[in-house]
Amino acid sequence: MNGTARRLSVDQWDQRYAELRAVGLREPWYGGPLRRHVLDGDVRLLKLRMDESPAALRLWNFLLTEEDRLRQAEASGRRLVGAMKDLGTVPVMAFSLPNLVAFYPDGAWWTPCLMEREDRLLEIADSLGIDDSFCPVRAMLGAFVAQDRFPIPALLTCSVGATCDDLSAIAQRLEDLGHRVFWWEVPHRRAPEPGEEPVRLPGGFVAPACQVAVVRAELRRVGDALAAYAGQPLTDERLAAGIRRANQVRRVLADLRAEVFTAGACPLPALEMLVAEMLAIHFCSDQDEALAVLDELLGEARRRIAPCCPPRPCACFGSIQWPICAR
Repeated sequence: MNGTARRLSVDQWDQRYAELRAVGLREPWYGGPLRRHVLDGDVRLLKLRMDESPAALRLWNFLLTEEDRLRQAEASGRRLVGAMKDLGTVPVMAFSLPNLVAFYPDGAWWTPCLMEREDRLLEIADSLGIDDSFCPVRAMLGAFVAQDRFPIPALLTCSVGATCDDLSAIAQRLEDLGHRVFWWEVPHRRAPEPGEEPVRLPGGFVAPACQVAVVRAELRRVGDALAAYAGQPLTDERLAAGIRRANQVRRVLADLRAEVFTAGACPLPALEMLVAEMLAIHFCSDQDEALAVLDELLGEARRRIAPCCPPRPCACFGSIQWPICAR
């Protein structure tokens, strides 16, 4: 990072939070001091150094309150979709329906490993025969058994094929425990063989037309399952609008990456950038708020890169000033 910004410990953030509040910090409903997450058991935070900006505070609070938002969504009547191992496909489709909220139950792997929480998730997995020969995603199994990490969704989807074998095995164990899983196939992409019709994919790769047809059919199955669960049709118009919203989030992330990775002096720490990357997969269960969080990070990065730019007031943070970069 450049020399104008600091990385703070949780102890130092106590004082920084008080300073921000004193100058008019206004936060989303999930805001608050970072210290409270440590008191809730996320003791790994005590070993981290976090950026000092209000944007980083919002990012960390957004990340660490996902379970609260899921419970709030369920209480408000929205239906939860647990998407496993597709890295951003099912959530985009789910968020295209107004009464669905998607999240990744397999994200529970980081609870004992990253946050060092002592909630026995790995021990529960051990007791069910999923030991440390499996990847840390086995913590998900413990989370489903304990049922105190996130609300258990009535619809679980899991992609198989070109995905993690450990995850597939663990998801099968979940089904053995009575959690019904909607399975769908992701074929291993390959080059067309001689005589096969080729299709150029959006990323520039080429695949056989028969594989593209399989993926299209599988995604149609997923869409039908989501629509039945939501009790509403997933029309082409809704899906197109959902894709546009997801692409808006990903465009802001792309702008953030471009600003940070090409700056002469790095304006944001790698840790916050890593967390920001995660938001584009399933929006941390709140698509609109994920966009707002990334917008704030982009504004902070641009302010640090071009401090001469004229400031503007930020609606979310009151008197805290953010720039508009003339570039």
